[in-house]
Amino acid sequence: MNGFRYHLIVMDINMPVMDGTEATCRLMQLFNNNIMAKAPIVAVTAANMQTREDVQNLLSVGFSDICILFRIIFANSTEAGLEDEFSR
Repeated sequence: MNGFRYHLIVMDINMPVMDGTEATCRLMQLFNNNIMAKAPIVAVTAANMQTREDVQNLLSVGFSDICILFRIIFANSTEAGLEDEFSR
């Protein structure tokens, strides 16, 4: 095990080459084989988590917690409308 220790790993679920689930599985192997010191891994996603099973699947892979990001869509989405929304 090297001397460097991560305090927190923030993992995007939808990455282009290797998704966050696969990357977390590989990190868990490093943790379990004492190659890397264990650190909490937080899943970050903008995906819609529909069911408790969706969340449970991520936690079962080894994620410590999940952060779900939401996009706010304004009814008046014109450029002027957005400027009005953000100037308040």
